Amino acid sequence: MEEKNKEDHILDVAKKIIEEKGFHNTRVDDIAERAGVAKGTLYLYFKSKDDLFSKLIEREYNKVVAGLVKVVELKDDVTSKLDAVIEGFLKYMEENRDFFLSIMYEAPSIKKDNLRKRIRENNRVIQETLGRLIEEGIKEGIIRNDVEVPVIVGCIIGTVSRVIFYAINFDRERSLISFKDSIMKVIFSGILKEKGGILW
Repeated sequence: MEEKNKEDHILDVAKKIIEEKGFHNTRVDDIAERAGVAKGTLYLYFKSKDDLFSKLIEREYNKVVAGLVKVVELKDDVTSKLDAVIEGFLKYMEENRDFFLSIMYEAPSIKKDNLRKRIRENNRVIQETLGRLIEEGIKEGIIRNDVEVPVIVGCIIGTVSRVIFYAINFDRERSLISFKDSIMKVIFSGILKEKGGILW
């Protein structure tokens, strides 16, 4: 197994165990055993459990960003792309709900400056990518031009994030995807140029 593939395999195993047991109940021994590697081998890739967890967070964050960029680059209309962005994010969070519960409630404080820097960079990419999509919609005359782009982007991210937070904490049995239509209505009712009449 190639080095990168082995590291990803260990991270996959760690993610699965964290989903099952939670972060605090996940031991390095458990990860090494299930991954089929010696504990010493695991420490060749990760300095500690916190280091492993930090790299896992970074990898998952990178997946979200890559998915967003891929959708925005598609040759499609702006409303379809926004729909796909929101659906993709909700679907990803649905599939990784237990993992993100662990991040919210059990994750250690992220002390690594390098990880913080990369997360900030990913946040910048998300803001700029969505910003380009909104600007595209403004040029097409689909999205209103009397609201600043960073405000619109913040409203989209904030709306989706808060709905996910609500669902994970207070409505865990409900599928996150089932919130998509309501989110789309709220977003488009607030940013579309046309007035009066149902647009979504």
